Amino acid sequence: MNDRPNIRRNGTGMTISIGAMSRATGIPTNTLRTWERRYGFPQPQRTDSGQRVYDASLIGHLRLVATALERGHRPSQILGISEAQLQTLLGQAQSTDIPATLSAGQQVIESWLTACRDLDGVALDGGFRTEAARLGMLRFLTERVGPFLVALGESWRRGDIEVYQEHWSTERLRRFLAEAWEPLAKDATGPTIVAATLPGDRHDLGLHMAVAVASMCGWRIVFLGRDTPVDDISAAIGKRSASAALLSISAWADPVLSLGHLRQLRTRLSENISIVIGGTGAPDMVPGVTTLHGLEALFNWASGTTHEDG
Repeated sequence: MNDRPNIRRNGTGMTISIGAMSRATGIPTNTLRTWERRYGFPQPQRTDSGQRVYDASLIGHLRLVATALERGHRPSQILGISEAQLQTLLGQAQSTDIPATLSAGQQVIESWLTACRDLDGVALDGGFRTEAARLGMLRFLTERVGPFLVALGESWRRGDIEVYQEHWSTERLRRFLAEAWEPLAKDATGPTIVAATLPGDRHDLGLHMAVAVASMCGWRIVFLGRDTPVDDISAAIGKRSASAALLSISAWADPVLSLGHLRQLRTRLSENISIVIGGTGAPDMVPGVTTLHGLEALFNWASGTTHEDG
């Protein structure tokens, strides 16, 4: 299968905008500019119009910087050292710092569960906004939303939360994510991706999470949503000259039917159009289909740094 078109490349690989770098790392754009001026890092390239763009390989380095800052290190101490040195520094502090970090995350999730029980939309929406702004979208999704959904499911199974409370909270989360990614997709200038769940799969919260990541990386989104016929996915790709299909497959999807739908879709599309799947129900090793395990892997694929072909 041919790789999807690049958003923007230089001699070393994919580059992303300062806004995308901020959303990926949780570091404000003004801070990135200040560090560049004071410490010479991170050093961007410039487009013909003078806009800053960063090598996507810096994402991991800057996330380590953000973690070091959270643990009390000063920018002047850490911005001049290598990624390997940062890993060593953080590894030495791991035994004492990680429990506190986990405890903070657990406290946030517990507060969200309380808001869910109380049907307190102000508290829940405010919690989402605060953590998304503090962590950046990718960390918000992986470190807060994912664990929250697991905790929500466990609370429901224990009987601590009723079905209506679970539905209420996931609907608010779905709305929050849509409000976050739609403006990004509207302003995106990269290739187009069609997002959907397969026929019979009516669970689309994971799709909203995936689309939030793709839009953060500059992809334009055609969001078809849940329970979408294969013919409609194929037609939308043709109508918008899309470069890829992004499909979320939940644990509730029938694995046999999902496999059949994927094979059917692959035969409908030309080889240069990628099919990218993820989710707890996504099968591995489907010919001509890229299976990505987790939102980090999706971010890497969408930003052009890595991909896994099935």
